[in-house]
Amino acid sequence: MRLFLEASVVAALSLVSVSAHAESAEDVNRAANETIIIGDSIFALNGVINSELEEISSLDIDSYARNGAIMSGIVRQYQQARANGIARTVIMNGGGNDVLANMGNCRAFNQTCINVIEKATSQGLDLVNQMEADGVERIFFLGYYYTTSLASGLEKAVDYAMSRAATLCENTTVRCEVVDTRDIMQGSGNLSWDGIHPSRTGSIKMAQLLWERMQTID
Repeated sequence: MRLFLEASVVAALSLVSVSAHAESAEDVNRAANETIIIGDSIFALNGVINSELEEISSLDIDSYARNGAIMSGIVRQYQQARANGIARTVIMNGGGNDVLANMGNCRAFNQTCINVIEKATSQGLDLVNQMEADGVERIFFLGYYYTTSLASGLEKAVDYAMSRAATLCENTTVRCEVVDTRDIMQGSGNLSWDGIHPSRTGSIKMAQLLWERMQTID
């Protein structure tokens, strides 16, 4: 009888240990902050989109966005974030700096510019596929707007890039949306002096639009 009781106790303790390990593994798999931002200076330069989103949503959001990031760099940002656990919601942008690095070609909207946009789109599609495989539940891609001043004349490139960005959400089972910012970012006061980056006003508008769209996808 004593041997039977000892064996039963050991078995019970083993089951508890296995259960605790499974829960621990799930905890490690999920990021501490379940909403993250990856992207470029639209997010990173003034940080207002992040802070405004946190304020109006009560979410705790980690941003991995970096100034100057091209799409391949944004892919690396996700890998960095992924090492800290898989987020449930990813807010992102990407491809704008790929276009700005080819300003002349994209003002002319020639084949070189189209190829640049196609390459960034392909990298974005691969990234969305990885997020789907990882178990990310929601993706919000903050779309492009019309730049002015130092980056004027890119309207055709922006429109084409937006048409291609739509494909990021068309081929995934993840709840995904491309958030079109072209309308809300037109008009004075929304861009900084360079005509590229959002002003505080523009950043707040985009954060509010993001939150509006985030509430429509459970």
